Amino acid sequence: PRTPGKDFLETGLESCVASGLGVAELWATMVQPEQPLLPRGGQYEVDPKNAAMVKAREDIRRWRINTPASYWQGVRKRFDQAGIELIGYSLTLADDFTDEEIDRTLLAVRAMGIRDIGTNQTRVVMGKRVVPFAEKHGVRLCFHNHANVDHANEVATIASMEEVLAQSKNYMINLDVGHFVAANLDPVAFIAKYHDRISYLHLKDRKRDNG
Repeated sequence: PRTPGKDFLETGLESCVASGLGVAELWATMVQPEQPLLPRGGQYEVDPKNAAMVKAREDIRRWRINTPASYWQGVRKRFDQAGIELIGYSLTLADDFTDEEIDRTLLAVRAMGIRDIGTNQTRVVMGKRVVPFAEKHGVRLCFHNHANVDHANEVATIASMEEVLAQSKNYMINLDVGHFVAANLDPVAFIAKYHDRISYLHLKDRKRDNG
């Protein structure tokens, strides 16, 4: 949880150290300005009829575009000082991202000295848009699966994962074993077949049938 008056990343790093964790994937909301009006800290599209939300979304867009590389280099330095290996940056590249916002986000990833984005809830069609930017910056999109198998645009079914993998050689799967099981899929069989296209795993327990 956020501590009033305390830097959120500091809270996260202290918790990792206290827990004995040596490797981390950084969630974007820990290093972005807090945006209580936006869903999950400003990762998803907003209601166009809600003026306050639209303004907040534009504010976070400008922040992403205007934040210099030195800020992201400073973020990486703090992980290094804490003795924690930073392996990825978790951010939903939502459908409403502009080209400039995509470009600056991928530049931020490289400024942190990493190359992997855990895409959270980035959708299949967005993968196509990002291909030239990923190839330009040498960034790997690591598509995080969810259990919403009823929508073809969501990264949830095996077919949708195969589709994003085919979009670029730079694309990987950030396999969430819990969501995979909830979607009634077999993670062991998927790992056996696609082990060379899996960046890293999210491990948790869920029940089948979206339980």
